[in-house]
Amino acid sequence: DSTSLFALTLQHTLDGGAALLANRESGGLQLVKADVVGNSGCLEAELALTHLSDQWPQATAVTLQQGMPNLAVQNMNPRLNALASSMDILCSNAHCQVRAIISPEDIRTCRGGSLQFTSLSTQATSLEWKVNGITMSNAQQFSYTFDNKGTYEVILIARDADCADQAKVSITVEDKPKLNLMDSTLCAPAMVLDAGIPHLSYEWRDKNTGELLGTERQLRVTQSREVQLFVVDECGNEDDDKMLVNLTGDCVWPGDVTADGIVDILDFLTLGTVHGTLGPARPNASPAFIPQDGPAWAESFPPSNAWAAGVNLKHADCDGDGEVNILQDAQLIEQNATDGSASIVSTELSPLSLHLEAAQNTVNLGDTLFFDLVLENTAGGMVEDAYGVAFQLDYNLPLSSLPLIQTDSSWLGGDAAPLARMSLANRRNRRIQFGIARYNRRGVTGGGRIARGGVVIFVEDIGELGALSESAFFTISISQAVLIRPDGTQIPVNHLNTQNTQSFVVRIPRVKLELQAYLQGGYDSTTHSMRTSLQQNNLLPRMQPYPQADTLSASFFSPQVVDWVLIELRDKNDPGPAGSKAFIPALLLEDGHIVDPRTYKAPEAFVEPDDYYVLLHHRNHLRVMTPAPVPISTQGKLHWDFSTGPGQAAGEAQLVRLEGGKYGLYAGDINQDGHISQSGPGNDRRLILLRLGGNDPGMVVNGYWNEDLNLDGKVDYLGHNCDRTTLRNTIGSTLNRVIESVIEE
Repeated sequence: DSTSLFALTLQHTLDGGAALLANRESGGLQLVKADVVGNSGCLEAELALTHLSDQWPQATAVTLQQGMPNLAVQNMNPRLNALASSMDILCSNAHCQVRAIISPEDIRTCRGGSLQFTSLSTQATSLEWKVNGITMSNAQQFSYTFDNKGTYEVILIARDADCADQAKVSITVEDKPKLNLMDSTLCAPAMVLDAGIPHLSYEWRDKNTGELLGTERQLRVTQSREVQLFVVDECGNEDDDKMLVNLTGDCVWPGDVTADGIVDILDFLTLGTVHGTLGPARPNASPAFIPQDGPAWAESFPPSNAWAAGVNLKHADCDGDGEVNILQDAQLIEQNATDGSASIVSTELSPLSLHLEAAQNTVNLGDTLFFDLVLENTAGGMVEDAYGVAFQLDYNLPLSSLPLIQTDSSWLGGDAAPLARMSLANRRNRRIQFGIARYNRRGVTGGGRIARGGVVIFVEDIGELGALSESAFFTISISQAVLIRPDGTQIPVNHLNTQNTQSFVVRIPRVKLELQAYLQGGYDSTTHSMRTSLQQNNLLPRMQPYPQADTLSASFFSPQVVDWVLIELRDKNDPGPAGSKAFIPALLLEDGHIVDPRTYKAPEAFVEPDDYYVLLHHRNHLRVMTPAPVPISTQGKLHWDFSTGPGQAAGEAQLVRLEGGKYGLYAGDINQDGHISQSGPGNDRRLILLRLGGNDPGMVVNGYWNEDLNLDGKVDYLGHNCDRTTLRNTIGSTLNRVIESVIEE
């Protein structure tokens, strides 16, 4: 009858989440992946699977064909079963050739706007268009009017018999424009006004005379006046507002060289055109971005200057010492830069091009990706009288380490002229603006590379889920650029809206770590396995607890989880701390296997395939290391079992013999100093007492504590199975014995 869904709890789960088993009307079973936050690998099954505890406890074992593992099947809770009857499961089979393709791709429109969508699908005999889950059309072309603001999801389902595929586009619908201009008073010779809303048509006028002042989003005002702004969006929705601009003087705002109320990369370019100019110092000068009075200088920027025509040069003396020095004054531009990015575009067509070039299209995670910034005349000839350039780089990943540029071999400095450079980053919008400026008052002619850039992409940049893939994509583009002559006039380059993009494949090298180990403190001699009390009592932290490693959270905790452990890899030629290559948090299971907390498969290290020393850390056991580098297999795996004998760890007596012939890590290194002792300064027995308050050994403290040596979820000092007893069992009959790790830290 109707589609029914079951949750599958896998010992080795799909991508660390759950799975759904769909029983189709047409017969057969379909596997549908779903993670714990509700993301589904099936085309339309968007389930709100919020937590695995939503599942019913009853389970029945089944076996699927074609080599699938044994799976425990559980009925979903009634809320999800109710969804199942109205759900169309569209899991494509490998033999299907249907491909759903939508034109256009993700776009924006305005409230009341209509868009037409076209199916470019292949091998499809029927189509279905949906908007926010509601079927709207079955035609090849489909038009829809968006009456309300927000985000809409347009879905195209393409079918051919039992085969199906779908494509989605996200449409952002912006509200009707509503301006909110406010009167403003500023002690400055100019002010830049901003409409505050992008993607509109703008018309700035003098409120009293009707004079047209500008048609861009921003307007630079150089005199007190009342202005009125008229805007129209692409749907014809209009709005207007007015504001009074009151310019009360000629105060210096440190860093605002162009005196427009904004500190940006254009101030840096402008600064280079007047480097070395002298004038009276500013009394009581401060680096703070506050209005400061100062005597006027004898010179002003020439009328030819693109952004500071007529502005007194005292504004270029950012630090107020009486001398314009780009190397010193630019520091205040960096300090006081306005949150946002300058508009640095050329509005004229030009054969001059600033673009990216790269000798590689693939880079390994953690390696430096190099690229060149090339400024040349595409019509032949040279770029003449160049003095400074500014450009914006946009990138697609949330980089933890921003791109850098070097100008050592730049032709802009080809006549041995000094070059200054600056970068202003906007991490929120994933963009960075660079400026390169000469400061000898002379232009230069040339062409070719003006800078070499580099960027390193780390695991945290692609995210936990991205790291599970074989590769990721990184794109970087020059979206804006300006070029100036020594007098500050613009040289057209990279016409407005011209974008140069380079895409790279980020290869994610990895080594699979097939490791096994036992912990003495958690070992149960009757079952010859480790206790899972921390998991049973919901005491395990979802976030890994080791400060050496990056943040990582578990998808869920299976009943077999004992505790978090930390794997460390060290260079095969340097087993000391300087040779450390990676820290990998993982989960230890009751049978000694160590698994990834997201996939419950073998953990992976994002390092080049090679031989490595393998170290294993636990928060209250003595760390161990393999006696030699572990050879990597042809499948890229490192396999090591610390539990099979005393020689499985470097050094003498670094593993303790357990019941059943296994070996494990010594329990008792509570403070992770590499020593276990129960007497003398800094002994571990004293740490147990301190956790209990120091004076009452009869106390019991529940929780996830390092002093809980036997991993039963509580810290106690008295009794047969207490943590003090665990420490005594480690030390043995020689009470002043100290067990030391041989690992160099």
